[in-house]
Amino acid sequence: MKKPLVALTALAFITLANAQSSATLYGIADFWVGNSTDKGTTAASGGLAASRWGIKGKEDLGGGLEAGFVLEQVFDLASGASAGGFNRQSYVSLAGDFGELRLGNVLTPLDDINGSANSGGDSLLAAVSGVWVGFNANPMRQIYYATPEWHGLGAAVSRSLGGQSGRDVSSFRVNYTEGPVYAGLAWQADKQSVPGLTVHHTFVNGAYDLGPVKLLASARRVTHPDSGADRTREYQAGVEVPVGDALVVSTGYARSTDKSADLQVVHRQGYGLLLTYALSKRTALYGGLQRNTEKMANTSARLTAAGIHHTF
Repeated sequence: MKKPLVALTALAFITLANAQSSATLYGIADFWVGNSTDKGTTAASGGLAASRWGIKGKEDLGGGLEAGFVLEQVFDLASGASAGGFNRQSYVSLAGDFGELRLGNVLTPLDDINGSANSGGDSLLAAVSGVWVGFNANPMRQIYYATPEWHGLGAAVSRSLGGQSGRDVSSFRVNYTEGPVYAGLAWQADKQSVPGLTVHHTFVNGAYDLGPVKLLASARRVTHPDSGADRTREYQAGVEVPVGDALVVSTGYARSTDKSADLQVVHRQGYGLLLTYALSKRTALYGGLQRNTEKMANTSARLTAAGIHHTF
């Protein structure tokens, strides 16, 4: 019964998008083929970014005030299946000279800047993939506020009111983008369902565009991460090199170290190489490789992949 309901909802919103110029249908279709250590030759959705579709709209309320909404759903391009509902984001907003207020299922401020200075971005071929510990990117039931940008400087703060799996999440970020310089700082506290346990993330990143090459770096300190360690320290460094008008090469190295109360130490490290070739403003071919290892368990994982990424 859920699938017909989702289909009817999507049809209704597409009709709305056609009827009102303020509503827009958008998304990403991304598919890759490759070879991985655990699955051998394989194919899947979302190599460069998760495949998704969404609807967003705005209404001018006058006096510089604007109302809006976003409804966004992730789907599997390999099977056509989805998790159901607008599972990635779903919120209503008010924006004006004061900034923007979002209410609903919103991505956290930490997630806003998480991949901004990563070699390989947020892709499966990023150096940090399979190396860095995760965080709660959309805990649901959020109040999110972003300031207006002032000379490249902006900030945002959010608070979840009893989110997913009994978690409460608070998050903050400040970032600066002006000319060739980018810098970001973020903090997030993920309160776990286990009483008294809160995961704290402190994150910094930056990039400098020299023209022939862009330098990338980021670091994070996590206390009581999901892995069960008492604290984790992570960093990554990389470069992004444009080759001609269409080809961009991005490569980097990432490391993550867990340390527990009994002084047990776990080291993970990863290397990534990503090549993207723009066929147009909306379509790109991509390919590359990623390898990560964990020294204590003496395990390693490898992925080579190539795919097509299309935005609409």
